[in-house]
Amino acid sequence: MLENHRSTILGYGTKIEQLDSDTLHRLRIECKKLRYATEFFAPLYGGQMKAFTGHLKNLQDLLGALHDTAVMKGIQEELLKKKKKDKKLASFTRKLEHQRQEEAQKILKNLSDLWRTFAQAKRPWIAIIDAVA
Repeated sequence: MLENHRSTILGYGTKIEQLDSDTLHRLRIECKKLRYATEFFAPLYGGQMKAFTGHLKNLQDLLGALHDTAVMKGIQEELLKKKKKDKKLASFTRKLEHQRQEEAQKILKNLSDLWRTFAQAKRPWIAIIDAVA
């Protein structure tokens, strides 16, 4: 089961920084499912599972920050539709959007590294399967 969840996540590909926000959000949900599963099975694997779950948590946190950025843009657009003539609000919203886009670019740079780290992380359940086989 753990390997199936991991395979689903890795199925999103190696060019994670090129995925659109909806796809990244779906990926985050898949990461969350695997994280819950690894936390459930953690007592069987000890510290090894904790390390794997840590890689997964870091990836999930960055994906969450990207999702927040995408959601914020939608909220800003809605706000501007309602207050079209408010120049101060429009100026503030443009600055905020610019700041969020800069943050998103920084996150995307880190995301590729975290993705690779996650993809290469030791899977404790594989070691046990290999030992039994």
